[in-house]
Amino acid sequence: MSKFEVRFYRGEDPTSSSWLVTEVLSDDGQGNRTSDIYAEFDPTTDGQEQARNLAEVLNREVEQEIYAEFG
Repeated sequence: MSKFEVRFYRGEDPTSSSWLVTEVLSDDGQGNRTSDIYAEFDPTTDGQEQARNLAEVLNREVEQEIYAEFG
């Protein structure tokens, strides 16, 4: 099952920076991970809060799916 995280991407140009919600697809526990960008938000405090809220909701949904499937 997936896990969603919030990361800050800092571009060379400040206008290309953003808060990202990423879906971790694989993680070997040794720093090697594969992830996809799920959503992108403005590089502001509000953008950070929106990203955190989305990641929290998505992770809660994943937990509910796991519980429903495996009890």
